[in-house]
Amino acid sequence: MSTLRSSTFQLEQPDFIGDERPMPKTPRTMTSISKGKIDMSGRKPLPKGKMTRSTVATIAKYQDIEVENPDNSYNEDKEWKNEGTSQWVVIKKNKNIQMKLNFLMDRSCKVKQDLKSKRNVLMSEMRKVPGLIINELIQYYYEPHQHDLTTDTEDFDLYEKMKTFQMDDKHRLHYKNVVNELVNTEKTYIQGLDIIIDVYLDTLIGSSKKLAKELTPIKDQISLILRSHQELLKELLGALIKNGECPLIGDIIVNFSPSLEDCAKYIFNYPTYLEKITSIMDSSAISLTSKKAEDYRNSHQNCYVQNIQQYLITPIQRIPRYVLLISDLLRNISMVFGDAPRLIEAHKAIKKVATTINEKGHEYEADEKLAFVKTLLTNFTPKEIKREFICCGPMYVVNDRVSLPTVWKYFFLFSDILVVTEVIQLQGKSIKDRTETLFESLLRIPELKDLHDSKFEVEQIIRFYNDTTVEVEEDTKFVHNMFTIKENNNDLLSETISLASTMSDCSIAWFTAIKSVLKHFMTSED
Repeated sequence: MSTLRSSTFQLEQPDFIGDERPMPKTPRTMTSISKGKIDMSGRKPLPKGKMTRSTVATIAKYQDIEVENPDNSYNEDKEWKNEGTSQWVVIKKNKNIQMKLNFLMDRSCKVKQDLKSKRNVLMSEMRKVPGLIINELIQYYYEPHQHDLTTDTEDFDLYEKMKTFQMDDKHRLHYKNVVNELVNTEKTYIQGLDIIIDVYLDTLIGSSKKLAKELTPIKDQISLILRSHQELLKELLGALIKNGECPLIGDIIVNFSPSLEDCAKYIFNYPTYLEKITSIMDSSAISLTSKKAEDYRNSHQNCYVQNIQQYLITPIQRIPRYVLLISDLLRNISMVFGDAPRLIEAHKAIKKVATTINEKGHEYEADEKLAFVKTLLTNFTPKEIKREFICCGPMYVVNDRVSLPTVWKYFFLFSDILVVTEVIQLQGKSIKDRTETLFESLLRIPELKDLHDSKFEVEQIIRFYNDTTVEVEEDTKFVHNMFTIKENNNDLLSETISLASTMSDCSIAWFTAIKSVLKHFMTSED
């Protein structure tokens, strides 16, 4: 099964109305909101074997975060025809969180320059909504779109320009200078990694067993990166010796590029490493390492030892630097230049590695979050397959629709199952009474890490199948914001569960997440 993170996301627009007015028995006349839609398409399709990222997000334009309404009045007769269901959805003022989620969570969209600020405004507004379910969905689906330093079109234009480019002595000199810059910055980068290990990590590791346990994994990762770059520098210096005026480095970069993937784990863990090492570097640690820093300066001519934080970030900065330098080389050579084809291949290889590292970062993050969630669950013994954690939070279980729901559970949504649990311990304190106050408290927990020292006993695991659906239910006098998860095979043993929340935003978020999971699950099964 491919990861849900790469799935096509399409929001079914549910209508969850927070007030107690009954829904109309017959739909009012539909007014199509076709004018002012934004088609957020254009992202490159995924490689073969994964789902195609087609255009699936269409949202209404709105001023900042509200639905666009110049006269500040709101027409409640405007309705949205949901093509995926037979539901007629009334869009109401301040009830457009589903559109915000659609805009933020559609990872297939290519954000235009003029929409970047609006995305950030939406992001800020979404974070104001209480509840772990909202925040986890934002973290899962939303990423700042890390555009390449050059787009594919710009790359193509660059390669085409090389076919007619006339290379003269000025360009040859610039080419030589850029190669020298690559070599010199590589030397500086390698020395920085060496200082991290020699001056700081080795000194601290040797000072106590506790620090040795904490810092040795970091040292191992940096040592792996250091060795690969030392080999690269050796190859580059060899190319300079062989042809100092016009060194050929295309093959060297192409062969080296796969080893850059060794940085993936370090880059993902960088915030944690930085925080850990910063907390360790108190006055005693600084005093301990300052003597070693002085010895390093004396043994390395013209060397200035900075604090460790300045060096820790350099592996993150190095890959974009390679892209910039190689692009500079390509702008100053013609296609008849002997190394041109291999430099183009090197340029593509480095950019591909940058994308791969980004994807691996997501995998590390997903694995780490899944491992943490497993520590929270007792009696959690499903079949071990590749799955991702999506979100969690409390919801009321609707047993009948003619009375107020009073039974609530805490749910964990994964990419293939929904786990129903009972909270038995919260942040180290045993839970005996599952009151509405506790429900509201759990609803407003902002981050997953705030569930530390908590335990949830698994009561039921709802598995998703090809015929599993999630549908919005009409409000009743007593139950609002309700949806049902069920199988459509008419089997007496089929699992069906209806859920509701006191907050319409949370019901919308749950419906949205489950709908997306089911869509991806069915596609991957096919």
